[in-house]
Amino acid sequence: MSDTSERRSAALPRRSRWPGWIWAVPLAALGIVVWLGVRSFIARGPEIDVSFESSAGIRAGITEVRYKGIAVGKVEDVELSPDLGHVTATLRMDSSVEKHLNRGTRFWIVGASFSPADFAALKTIIAGPYIEMDPGSGPPTRHFAGLMHPPAVPNSAAGTRFTLEAEGSATAEAGSPISYLGLRVGTVEARRLLKDGKGFELDAFIAAPYDKLVHAGTRFWNAGGVALQVTGQGFEAKLPSLGALLSGAIAFATPEAAAATPLGRAGERFPLYPDKRAAEDAPSGPRLPYLVAFGGAVGDLALGAPVKLRGFRIGEVSAVSLVFDSKSGALETPAVIEIEPDRLGLAGTAPPSDGSWRPVLDRALSEMIANGLRARLDRDPPLIGGRIVTLAFVPDAPPAALATGGRYPEIPAVPSGDIGALTASAGEIARRIAGLPLPEIAQGLHDIVGRLDRLAASPAVTASLQHLDRTLASLDHVTHEANGKIGPLIASLRRTADAAQSAAAAANNLMGGGFAEQNRDLPAALHELATAARSVRSLANYLDRHPEALLQGKPDSSQ
Repeated sequence: MSDTSERRSAALPRRSRWPGWIWAVPLAALGIVVWLGVRSFIARGPEIDVSFESSAGIRAGITEVRYKGIAVGKVEDVELSPDLGHVTATLRMDSSVEKHLNRGTRFWIVGASFSPADFAALKTIIAGPYIEMDPGSGPPTRHFAGLMHPPAVPNSAAGTRFTLEAEGSATAEAGSPISYLGLRVGTVEARRLLKDGKGFELDAFIAAPYDKLVHAGTRFWNAGGVALQVTGQGFEAKLPSLGALLSGAIAFATPEAAAATPLGRAGERFPLYPDKRAAEDAPSGPRLPYLVAFGGAVGDLALGAPVKLRGFRIGEVSAVSLVFDSKSGALETPAVIEIEPDRLGLAGTAPPSDGSWRPVLDRALSEMIANGLRARLDRDPPLIGGRIVTLAFVPDAPPAALATGGRYPEIPAVPSGDIGALTASAGEIARRIAGLPLPEIAQGLHDIVGRLDRLAASPAVTASLQHLDRTLASLDHVTHEANGKIGPLIASLRRTADAAQSAAAAANNLMGGGFAEQNRDLPAALHELATAARSVRSLANYLDRHPEALLQGKPDSSQ
């Protein structure tokens, strides 16, 4: 037993520097963490500062910086500036966008303010705001001035920028669409008040390739309002889209006559007309002034009012004034109209080589004035519309000519044909009626009526009427009696004529032998008898046709 126990091995403890395989897992995890930290430090992008007018809900460590929907940075800190004028946000950007952090790069807070034209901002009401980045060009920088509203056009967009000038108000604003034939081809980038304070100028961007549609003669107009006009078919209303109605819109077109003009240059200035009709009516060529001396009130004739000839606009009103002649004591209201030769349609007339249309247009107007052309005030639409000047051919117009002795040639005028002229005519008629001696005329009529009444009540008139009545009754009785006797009388005359004619015929037969030779006077007597028979028959026929001859006698044929 003792031998066996002596052969057993004894385990002796040994100390080693290796801690064992159990520690391999935490050591590997630590290595991974260190490696990720080093990698993150190496990939750590630059830090930039962006100043905003307000924080608009951005928060450090939560709000992201995005480009095209991908996160490219995060807000690390938000603090007020020392002067309390703005908020500075510190952004940690990814190294992948470091080369795009240039002076032209723009940042703005999406969801900082609600805009009807930016429906994407509605998402931020639930998800919260974020900062959008728009890379630009220029030298590198780490300090940026942020925008409170998104830019209308990204820096990467290709196209051409123009400037639009609007007289008076302009409904379009930054972000408003610009369309061509209903297709959106551009955007308004900014709107600024003109230096004189009488209008606005807008920066308009037209994307490529649609910028080639803009020529030197292109017309831009406001297309964001509701247009209501009166046409030959009645009232016509044009409604824009909801976005255009809320934020305004601009449209443009190039007239056919201006299609050959040069393409618009970058930065070129164009007028912005209030509506499409004003853009179409805008002058496209030279305009020549003429004077029209209207006799009535023209105070409501606005500058720019159209001048029309047979429904076509050929010019506009450029001046309206009130002039008092101290020598004659007359008060005049002359108006100056400008006529465009291009719109007048001078067929067969070549444009003058020196560009002077005055003799050509004066000659054409002189011929039309000789044929009755006159100027008058009208309203368009009639009765309810604004005042316009109409050149119309007046039938039976007094002779007139184009007066050329003054500052401008003068076109003869005729009274207005609108409701004002009708009212004035009615007033003149009323004044003439008021000038009539109405009391004297009424008194004369009263005297005449009284005399007629006394005459009707006179006994002599009554007796005369009674006598006339008796006379007519007697005449009626005589006529009745005559009518009763005319029939038998005519029948008797016809029987007498027949008997005489028969006797004459029998006697003539009897004389067929030698009896006639013995008495030569008998044929003459028979001839007289036949003539008498014909006369009696003619009398009977005449009385049959004219029984009144028994009372009146046969009328004299010589009368």
